Amino acid sequence: MKKELDEAKLINDVISKFFRDEFSKASLVMDNLKKVMEEMKKKYGLNEIYLTDTLSRIVEKGFLDHLSSYSETLKKFRKALWNYSDGKITEEELYKVAKRSISKSLSTNTRNAYQCWVLLALLNLINGRIFDPYYKKYLDELPKKSRYVSLVSKKDEDEIRPNFMIDVSGKFFSVFYEGPGAIRWRNKEERNFAYIIEKYGYRSKRPDIMIYSEKIDNIYDPNEKPFPIRKNPFMAIECKERADWYRKRRKNGEKESDIVKKYKQIYAPENYFLVSWEETPEKICEELEANGIMCLNNIDFNRGKLKDISIHFTP
Repeated sequence: MKKELDEAKLINDVISKFFRDEFSKASLVMDNLKKVMEEMKKKYGLNEIYLTDTLSRIVEKGFLDHLSSYSETLKKFRKALWNYSDGKITEEELYKVAKRSISKSLSTNTRNAYQCWVLLALLNLINGRIFDPYYKKYLDELPKKSRYVSLVSKKDEDEIRPNFMIDVSGKFFSVFYEGPGAIRWRNKEERNFAYIIEKYGYRSKRPDIMIYSEKIDNIYDPNEKPFPIRKNPFMAIECKERADWYRKRRKNGEKESDIVKKYKQIYAPENYFLVSWEETPEKICEELEANGIMCLNNIDFNRGKLKDISIHFTP
């Protein structure tokens, strides 16, 4: 027990010294995600909303608990932590290890959590009935224990299934949340798409949220290029949690803002939105809007600012 207490204190000291702002931002988005999940459950009568195991744990128990976990990604940090406490490595060496593990964990989970918040906040603005594509029934027709929504990516070798469907005044929409993870390609030709992703700098193969008109059970299509994913969705939403997101460059030097525009060219969504947590410069927004991408700026956690998206679901 003494060792656990010492370890928790050491982790807290490292965060306070090196990652205070990142930790505060991550904690803020988790608190707001937890709040919007409860609102969603109440509005749609849900028993549960499933997130990835990591994100669920952070929402429930907080980042400090996650960073104290025995996950593979944090193994080197935990070892460095104790080497530092025993005087075997310097503070600078500890920081280098922590930056690779803690900073990455905070960044990745903050990004995923904000994407989930955007999707759930949008659904709370829409008046509809959620339809389960597996049971082929509305959730309010199912037993209480079966009324849930999963925001875990539903990918398989030759399937990308919807997370859920929603009926708005008799019109169906199929919702696909990208989330973390990758498709497992069936053969050598399809594995070449991984090379395309690497070459052109894409972090993922599609925007964060894709919504298709009607009931669509699978958007995997090997005939589509450059990615085997069905084109022309009703809506695409890309979420940005960093103020300087547009400055990021991929390994090939391509700017993040160019990748956002390429998604528009590849998928040709009927409506395409970029939702930015913080302030995106007017010049960048003008550039995006000139390419048919509506920039919703400085949204923070004000779901009312998402009405420019929700009105598209109004009959």
